[in-house]
Amino acid sequence: MWANFAASCKVLPTLDVGLNGYWFQQIQADTVNGQATPQSETSNFSLGPGVMYRPDASNSFFVNAYLPVIARNTTQGFHLVFRWIHVF
Repeated sequence: MWANFAASCKVLPTLDVGLNGYWFQQIQADTVNGQATPQSETSNFSLGPGVMYRPDASNSFFVNAYLPVIARNTTQGFHLVFRWIHVF
C-alpha cells in the first residue's frame, strides 16, 4: 500500500512552495524458496519541502526533497527528486 501527498502555497505567480511526502507499507513478507522471511516487510514514511516553478503554460519544474521519518527494511537517507513536465 502507498500514498503520495503534497500541499503548497503560491508565493509568486510562477512559484509554489510546500510540503510533500509519501508512505509505503509492504503487507506480505518476502519469501525465499517458498518460505516467508520473518520481519521482512518494508515500511517507509518520508516528508520534506517541495517547490514548483511554472515559467509558462507548457513547462513545469518540480524539486522535492524527502527526509525519512520511518524507514524499516529499505534504503535510508535523504532523497532529492527533480522533475520537468513539458506539454506538447
